[in-house]
Amino acid sequence: MARVAVVKNEGQAIGYGDIREMVKRSIDLLGGVREFINPGERVFVKPNTLFPRAPEFAVTTHPTVVQAVVDIALKEGKAGKVIVSDIPRLKLMARDVLKETGIEAAANEAGAEVTYIDEDPQVEVEIPGGVVMSRTLLPKTVLSVDKIIYIPKLKTHYITKITAAVKSAHGLQVDEERKKFHREDLHHKLVDLLRVIKPHLCVVDALTVMEGQGPAFGNPVRFDTIVTGFDPVAVDSVCASMMGFDPFEIPTIRIAHQGGLGQGELQRIDVVGNSLEEVTKRIRRADHNIEGVHPKIETFVGGTCVGCLTSSRGFIDAITARGLIDKLDKLSVVTGLDVNFGHEPTGEMVFVLGDCAEKYRDKGIFIPGCIPFDSWTVAIRKVEEFVEKKEERGKAVE
Repeated sequence: MARVAVVKNEGQAIGYGDIREMVKRSIDLLGGVREFINPGERVFVKPNTLFPRAPEFAVTTHPTVVQAVVDIALKEGKAGKVIVSDIPRLKLMARDVLKETGIEAAANEAGAEVTYIDEDPQVEVEIPGGVVMSRTLLPKTVLSVDKIIYIPKLKTHYITKITAAVKSAHGLQVDEERKKFHREDLHHKLVDLLRVIKPHLCVVDALTVMEGQGPAFGNPVRFDTIVTGFDPVAVDSVCASMMGFDPFEIPTIRIAHQGGLGQGELQRIDVVGNSLEEVTKRIRRADHNIEGVHPKIETFVGGTCVGCLTSSRGFIDAITARGLIDKLDKLSVVTGLDVNFGHEPTGEMVFVLGDCAEKYRDKGIFIPGCIPFDSWTVAIRKVEEFVEKKEERGKAVE
């Protein structure tokens, strides 16, 4: 039977000492650090570094959790070396994001070596039994260590519903590999990665959990909890339940469980430490639909896959969260293979998102891609630039 440790802090304030003790207790409930680390081994620690935000926004792994895991691995596990790295969102660099999130400083403080695996030599590996991938590229550093520890941030997600242990492997892929499968096929892709690279320990940062428009634009909710286990599927099952999901609502849990890659049935998981009842909060889920999100945003959608929908919704959520949409009269979004237009787009800015919508590119600013990842970068910058010029014109008139 798979075992998953759940440790909740009952105090109001949480400092590094509290977090280290929570991580240590969770590992001890599994039998102790020597259950998965032998003296002298090289250990790779992978946090979540989607893009640089302060820890209180619940976008990335809290630096103190990384520091605690590294410290325990070195001092109590007697690891020979601990390496910390991750690959952030497309077109961002690990060397920048690890610094800006505070993770690099925290890892160094604990004695880890911080590397930038997006700059690593990439090694092609075969994936036996892969459904959407028969082979992929992985960083040489990750393939050369003795043990792997994932430290994901627990969040909602537009496509996968939650992001926790299983989805962590997504952050081991460089851009050209990551962007190949980010539609309905993302679920199988993540499980395919689990077939070839399986962590030896998962320590989930559920101190603050993102609800709503995860993985980037949701809201933080305090759970004050650490979830730890050896089986990433069992860990995800417990995490999903904590958030108010039936675990088998999560496609990656279903696929991995049915494929014999882990235990997804809660009844067959030994939850130790705090009970699920003590830590469960039903949180708001992510919504990737784009219609009717904001009165100043008109949308034209037809034949649109979940990849373009999530890119479009992330773009809308970003410009809404940053207050940019409030400075526009109207913005239009066109996406999909077969869009019906009862009237032409009326926004002072019109964005046409995704390769399938290329035939409508003459209607506005075309952001290519399958999926159009630049919706979260190039498109947002264009809105920022437009708003800046609009404000400058307004000041000139005054």
